[in-house]
Amino acid sequence: MQKYDIVIYKGDGPAFRVLSWILRRFESEWDGWGWHMGFICGEGDDPDIIEAVAGGVRRVPLSQSLGFANGCRSYSWLEPLPDQDKAEEWIIKHIGARYDIQIYFWTMVQYLFRHFLNKRIPRMLDNRFTCWELVFEFAEDMGQSIGSKYDCPMLPDFLRAVGVIKPDKHKPAKLSIIKERNR
Repeated sequence: MQKYDIVIYKGDGPAFRVLSWILRRFESEWDGWGWHMGFICGEGDDPDIIEAVAGGVRRVPLSQSLGFANGCRSYSWLEPLPDQDKAEEWIIKHIGARYDIQIYFWTMVQYLFRHFLNKRIPRMLDNRFTCWELVFEFAEDMGQSIGSKYDCPMLPDFLRAVGVIKPDKHKPAKLSIIKERNR
């Protein structure tokens, strides 16, 4: 893992099982493995990671991050790497921001809109974050967006953007971040 890699953690627990079962109905290519996200912001054998958890946005060693015991995968997204000072300023500004619990409901509504109406609904641009929102906003602010700043960020969009989930050419109703990034 290198600095600013995006880390995806394996899901676990009853909420994960229920919500991932629903999510899999819309994302048949998703293996159901990932759930929580963060990004590396340090170096060494146990680098720091930034993540949004129920207590808010925090910076902790990777080994102490939520879901680390279940396993994680990392992906290099930011190339070239962002300016160190700009990234560190962003991180300091976001530490302690509140968690956005409303996003679970909003995510399910977003999938219904995408799947049945071929429309996206905007994310709430506030100072509350889920782990998905935090990672998407960091990438956006560092000049290498994963998705539109105004769309509700979703883990499968990131996995699609890095090629883990292949775009489904047989379902034109599904919008894809790949189309937005010309990939």
